[in-house]
Amino acid sequence: MQPTIFRSIAVLVASLGLSACQITPVQHAGIADPAKGCRTIMTRVMIDPPQPGGPKATSTGKSAVLLDEADPLVREIDQLYADAAKAKLLNPARSAKPVSSSMLLLSGGSQNGAFGAGFLSTWASSRPQGLPRFRVITGISTGALQSTFAFLERIPQIVTEYSIKQEEQLLHPYTKGGLKSRSKFKQLRAAYNLVDKGAVAELEPLRTRLNDLISDELLRAVAAEAGQAGTAEARKLLIGAVEMDTGDAYIFDLTKAAQLYAAGNTAMRDCYIEALMASSSVPIGALPVFIEGQMFIDGAARFGVIADFTGAVFNRVAQTLSADEKKNLFVLVNGTLEAGKTCHLKDCSEYPIPPTPAGQVPQHGPWSFDKLALRSVSILINQSYRSSVYWATTSAEDLKFTPYFVRIEPDHLKHEVTLDFDVPAGEKLNCGAWKERDISRDQPTEFHPRFMRCLIVYGHQRKEIAQWVEAE
Repeated sequence: MQPTIFRSIAVLVASLGLSACQITPVQHAGIADPAKGCRTIMTRVMIDPPQPGGPKATSTGKSAVLLDEADPLVREIDQLYADAAKAKLLNPARSAKPVSSSMLLLSGGSQNGAFGAGFLSTWASSRPQGLPRFRVITGISTGALQSTFAFLERIPQIVTEYSIKQEEQLLHPYTKGGLKSRSKFKQLRAAYNLVDKGAVAELEPLRTRLNDLISDELLRAVAAEAGQAGTAEARKLLIGAVEMDTGDAYIFDLTKAAQLYAAGNTAMRDCYIEALMASSSVPIGALPVFIEGQMFIDGAARFGVIADFTGAVFNRVAQTLSADEKKNLFVLVNGTLEAGKTCHLKDCSEYPIPPTPAGQVPQHGPWSFDKLALRSVSILINQSYRSSVYWATTSAEDLKFTPYFVRIEPDHLKHEVTLDFDVPAGEKLNCGAWKERDISRDQPTEFHPRFMRCLIVYGHQRKEIAQWVEAE
């Protein structure tokens, strides 16, 4: 049986079984009191244009995606935020550096976040005072996981977290390789797991790691760095996820979560962790996250960077800034923004297109519905990323920001680095070869340890770092 046919049957079996299989949600965060639960740090982002008499745009006026300022939840969390600051229960330790007027947007990208780790590390070490204390930092998916440590300027921690030795440090695959396995039997097992469990893997190792990282000390540090709302020292740390019943994007304000935690609401620690999990949970690849009865998935389902939201957020704090202050928007994309090339919907390195004999009309090779579906989804997601990055940079200019942008270049697989990962140590291979080594030896489902280390080095060596250092 041909591999493409087998994969099609595996996915078909999964599809037929999904309607009959009911999976019980598992919830890790939430309390009964709505005034103290996770909803106090959540804000819905409207997707539809404002209607007459409804909420008004708070940015340039041309955005169809903005904060719903009329929502009582917005006013409620603003008041909670102010009350926490007035309670003076927060750790007073703050950086001596002034708060920058600039913003940093960290995109999604799964394992490609290793590139961002390397880039941020060298950017920080190239400045005498480390990273700027950005007015606003936002993150989606892998960018959400990076955002807290960028907010606190703990960049070495980001590099450490992406320098994994095996995939199981972040992800527990139910079957090695998942639906992309080169083994027919494992493809079928992955399809069964998709029906039975709701995904091909779970992120429980990541949740365990976050439980260690998001400590009392860290939350109090975030709370202190957040400052008091409405002042020139106020800062925002925001991440995004998508709520599946409504399809709405939600913003989780991690600065508010940290301040409420420091003011005595210890339930906010679970809310903080589960918000990070929600933003990182790619459907099929990982289980969805349930927070107070709502199902959330990866924020990248709506946007690659929280682009449409940031104008509204910044306008709420920018009133304290003078018009002539220098403002930059730094957009770090943990991806290529390219859909990538396939060979008749297959991996070109494994299935190259054969040459067409002279005198014959070129013909497309065999295709399968699962390959077509997966390719269609990848193109749609790519367009979402491109659109949100475009909006971010153009909106920045409208708000008198200077935009700076960096991404993984399409030829990054050719970048050669030396790694001390295998025996013998000190081999020099390009990133594509390191990824192939991961596949041949470990069959990872998503996270390729050697490839990720190659991306860290690639991020270290990007020429744009000098430009970003000079900008601020």
